[in-house]
Amino acid sequence: MASNLEQLDPTQPPIIDVPVRLNFDDLANDPKHRKERDLYLQALSALKQEGPTQLKGFYQIAGIHGLPYTDWDDTKKPGEGSPPQKKEQWEGYCTHGNVLFPTWHRPYVALYEKAILDHAEEIAKKFTDVDLQKEYLTAAAILRQPFYDWAAPGAKMPELLYDPKYARIEVRSPPLGQPELIDNPLFGFTYPKGVRDDTWILNGDPRFRVWNNTVRYPIKDSVPYNPDEPGQPKPFHEVIESHNKELGDLVYYLLHKIKDWRTMSNHTTAPDASLEGIHDLVHDLLGGNGHMSEPAVAGFDPIFWLHHANVDRLLAVWQALNANEWVVPGDSDEGTRTIPLGTTVTTDTNLTPFRVATGSDFWTSTQTRDFVKEFNYTYPESKSGTATADDIFVAVNELYNQNFKTELPQPAPEGFSAPLGLHLDKHYLDWAVKITLKLHEFPKSGYVHVFLAKTVPESGGWLLAPERVGDIGIFRNTSNLCENCNQHEEAGATISGIVLLTRALLERNLDINTPETVVEYLKENLAWRLALTDGTELPLARVPSLQVKITSEKVTRPAIPPRGPDVPDGDNRHRIPTRFPTRGVPTEHEGIGNH
Repeated sequence: MASNLEQLDPTQPPIIDVPVRLNFDDLANDPKHRKERDLYLQALSALKQEGPTQLKGFYQIAGIHGLPYTDWDDTKKPGEGSPPQKKEQWEGYCTHGNVLFPTWHRPYVALYEKAILDHAEEIAKKFTDVDLQKEYLTAAAILRQPFYDWAAPGAKMPELLYDPKYARIEVRSPPLGQPELIDNPLFGFTYPKGVRDDTWILNGDPRFRVWNNTVRYPIKDSVPYNPDEPGQPKPFHEVIESHNKELGDLVYYLLHKIKDWRTMSNHTTAPDASLEGIHDLVHDLLGGNGHMSEPAVAGFDPIFWLHHANVDRLLAVWQALNANEWVVPGDSDEGTRTIPLGTTVTTDTNLTPFRVATGSDFWTSTQTRDFVKEFNYTYPESKSGTATADDIFVAVNELYNQNFKTELPQPAPEGFSAPLGLHLDKHYLDWAVKITLKLHEFPKSGYVHVFLAKTVPESGGWLLAPERVGDIGIFRNTSNLCENCNQHEEAGATISGIVLLTRALLERNLDINTPETVVEYLKENLAWRLALTDGTELPLARVPSLQVKITSEKVTRPAIPPRGPDVPDGDNRHRIPTRFPTRGVPTEHEGIGNH
């Protein structure tokens, strides 16, 4: 992929630093990034205004992920061409449920980013004042697709993504750089007329055929469906914010515990935390029964790209911590528009439909590994690609492990242990719920909710219930054109996820190092329920494959050496860990919970 950092003005010094994909909160609110913010918003607006037949327009790029199930850039299924010969396989290009999930989405976000940058550069050139034009061309050269870090401690969703007061937003626009109010392009996408047909009716659900715009948290029981359904901004940000600690714990667990590609990469191949599993949960939390919670149409919501930039960022961090791990061979699961179902995919499988250059070969996972070199972007933790594994380790701990301190903490009470945000003894037991089920037993996207309470609250408000301690997200394709996606008797794909319990147990003043005490507590208080993304309860009998296992695992905190030579022995101030916690063999506990 060509760099967007060609020298714009030969009289200026060359740009050397690799451009950074910024946290969207910084892009939106830091005055020093105001020009980049304004260019991003205007470029996204311009991209969305491209006609539906424009290959690099928003509609066409978003449609690669799923609907409208048409060839993109003349990329057809091998053999007889398009559409796929087998109705059993998924007709979108995106890979889910297999080892290519993280790497396929990397060139996808890069393609979208390049389309944004091209528009940003064109907008910058329209400023008529020479000095102002230089400033905006420089901003365009360093602009990259931002990410939304939903797991950062205390993170709030930026108001620019949802608050009605920003439905119209002020930007500095060409030719003179004067303030101008534009429609906020991040609020959603309006479909061009005439592009949707009955294939947009998913498993009998006509909403995505009826709604003219992308929708977040549609009004429940809004039947007949309102073509201009506005959605609900309040739960859109409240739900994701209420899951902040849970997501932070999951990200930290993923980055310090999961060391092999097969487990990390997708929700199908191992009963543990995975990048795709966390991704699934966030999709559902952001969609709320709207577009983001349905794979076939998720790409049309502009927040999809902020979310997936963060997923790619977590992949980049995991790469730095596990430099010798990369894509291993795996099953293609449901397949894609161009990858047959039930075949083997590898690090050299074509990541269709993304070409290295127009009319050239497709990207492979091998080629996408060095994202700094190949795609010319980096992330704040990566220091323009120069960060060491130790640097990344410190960044991960400072951001996601609230127990990581650079100042001397108050000593923990004798015998008391605690996870993130509380103090941990040298040895402690880490508790979790591991869940597996057959994806296709869920009729649509939804959740497995886990509670710690003697009485489970009534359904409908589980996402915000204080008794809820964690969730597994079911991100479920319901395309009529994929029989394998809808017939669980034939498909039988099992997915897995994890709900971490240690924080919740400590918040309830339990001694996590006494298994007998914890097990007795969980027998009386642990429960799980199933729900769809609209809040409707799904009877447990509908998902007979559901398995819930309680595990505890002995964890040893790492030694913490001095940060520098001047730190005296025995002084814990200004010290950093040299490795993540050492973990033992998990113990399973039988016959617990679900009252």
